[in-house]
Amino acid sequence: MAVCAELPDAPAEVQVEAGPQHGTLLVMWLPVKITERSCTAAITGYSVYVDGRRVKDLQSPTGTFRHSYLLVSTMGL
Repeated sequence: MAVCAELPDAPAEVQVEAGPQHGTLLVMWLPVKITERSCTAAITGYSVYVDGRRVKDLQSPTGTFRHSYLLVSTMGL
């Protein structure tokens, strides 16, 4: 197994909109594309950052999450 010298690409087309409940945000994205030759095969989840501060970790064995709800009150804004 080859070891990658670079970090994987970030998810694409990240969008944020008001969530379904008061005080929530819906964050959506397209997952990183995984190919046989990419260094992304080891992706097991995503971390969501707001203004450079990590506010949520999303664990997924396949890294295929496409959205998450965030509580505004936990972001320190």
